[in-house]
Amino acid sequence: MTNAAEEFRDTYTRGSYEEDLELGFTGSIYHPNFMNFNLDTTLGLTQIRNRHLEEKTKDNEIVSNVYLFTNWLQEKPFGFGLYLNKQDTQKKYDFFDNVKINEFSYGCIGHWTNDILPLRVSAEKSRKTEEKELYPSTEDELTVNGSLSNILAEGKINTKLDYRYYTFQRTIPDIYELYGNSHVVDFRNTAQFGKRLDKNRLISALRYMNLKGTRNSENVTFSENFNIGITENLTNSVLYSLNSSRNDIMTIMTHEASVQLQHQLYESLTSGIAIHGNFSRAVNFSENKVGPEASLKYRKNIKIGTLNLLYALQYDFKGRTSSAQLIQINDESLTLRDGIVTYLGNPQGDMDSVVVTDPTGTTEFIKDSDYILQAEGDLVQIIRVPGGNIPNDSEILVDYVAVGSSSYKYTLLKQTGRLQTDFLSDKISVYYQFLTLRYPVVEGTEDLVLDIITNHKVGLMVKLPIVSGSIEYDKHNSTVSPYASLRLGQGVSLSIYRSQLNVQGSESFSWLSGTESPQQFYEVLVHYLLPVSKSLVFNLRCSGHVQKGTQLESSFFSFKSGFNFKRGLLAFTVLYDFELINNPNQERVYNHLFKLGFKREL
Repeated sequence: MTNAAEEFRDTYTRGSYEEDLELGFTGSIYHPNFMNFNLDTTLGLTQIRNRHLEEKTKDNEIVSNVYLFTNWLQEKPFGFGLYLNKQDTQKKYDFFDNVKINEFSYGCIGHWTNDILPLRVSAEKSRKTEEKELYPSTEDELTVNGSLSNILAEGKINTKLDYRYYTFQRTIPDIYELYGNSHVVDFRNTAQFGKRLDKNRLISALRYMNLKGTRNSENVTFSENFNIGITENLTNSVLYSLNSSRNDIMTIMTHEASVQLQHQLYESLTSGIAIHGNFSRAVNFSENKVGPEASLKYRKNIKIGTLNLLYALQYDFKGRTSSAQLIQINDESLTLRDGIVTYLGNPQGDMDSVVVTDPTGTTEFIKDSDYILQAEGDLVQIIRVPGGNIPNDSEILVDYVAVGSSSYKYTLLKQTGRLQTDFLSDKISVYYQFLTLRYPVVEGTEDLVLDIITNHKVGLMVKLPIVSGSIEYDKHNSTVSPYASLRLGQGVSLSIYRSQLNVQGSESFSWLSGTESPQQFYEVLVHYLLPVSKSLVFNLRCSGHVQKGTQLESSFFSFKSGFNFKRGLLAFTVLYDFELINNPNQERVYNHLFKLGFKREL
């Protein structure tokens, strides 16, 4: 028996059939070091077939693309390159007016190599217009990059200055207009001194970012990291950083400092002690966190392999004084990875206030297109959308508003440990790790959610010449959001005659509290490579990704196969690519790509 969503999915499909012809020429004019060029042209025809219940439509799309890159004086100390890229797309619909999409970009890159201030610069200007009767749009972008570097004192002092300017404007008349420009300046200086150059080091960094437009923000970060080897077995590290952040809602300044001593007690035993502090100030609240920490690391070669032990203990005092019940969280760093449950760092977050950007803070991702939000008790889970603009296992920055207690004080006791044994020259590894969070003393936390956590992980990893595999069980006991996860991984690599076959798979199951079925992730990749001759290579690549048990239930399958030929100055490619996508909006999409490419070196 199927539900309404499944019936709708079965009756709404979209198929895409694409035929591409590619021609390319590579060569030089006068002399290879005077000017090299690369000219690529593409002519493609895409036929789209839509079926919704008994209704069928046919759409055609014609794409032409020209890309030219020239590289001048590549072996001179002042070389440069010029390029342009033009793509025109015309879509013809059965029941709608034609749509014309024009994309044009051009730019330059250059370098000046010298012994004082080596310089690298680049600039790109692009425009994309969609000419249609309903919702025409225009996008303009300009990016300028510059980099200066200097090495002095026989390589002991290394200085680098980077600058990036980015401006954009996206307009749909009577719908929306997004615009803005940003300046990013990065300065970094590394100085080595004394007899122990590998231990005596001072690293200074300064970063300034300014974003103005429909979203305004400004951020300044300054840090000093001083490392010194006091003796052969005793090292010292001092870190200080200052961060000032301002946006349309608030301004916050944070000071962070730590002092650490590390002692090599024996050949296999290392101990460390440290004290750290974090102090934040804003108009309506102040927050302090300070405390000591200690760690022990042990590594020993035993008869059956290698034994690794790690234990760390951290004790924090944290207090906040605030005149508001709502707090603004800026630039919270999270990593999104399929199969891993990721929450916003503060409970009771307002999902309507969430803004997600890339690590630079300049590119904003789109909700329900690049990521989705899902409430789990008092926490908010964030999940990336496969096929969106957020890569798997990548860092993001999140701004949002959360409900916070006006004033409180508490102490946190954190313990972490890991035991790992490696056998057969690290081919087999067995490990166990734990994490506990406890709050021995609390005061004024009636409206604050303190998460008491006990986390245990146990796993096995096998890395043999032909096969590899892993299994990990993660038990997360929590007063806020307990869950359990099981993660599996497999891999096979075979050399058959002259060919190579690689197969990789992974599965993940996460049982969240209060849910009947787990969040499920399945992924498989098959790659086969066969050199038919010295000039001809056959390639086959298949992959699949399935995600279930979340608001984002989707699947993606692809099949790619073709031949690559290269002999002398001649090269060509024959490729067939198939994709099947089941989108969260219950739309099934088929894509077929046929590509023929030809390239000649002159």
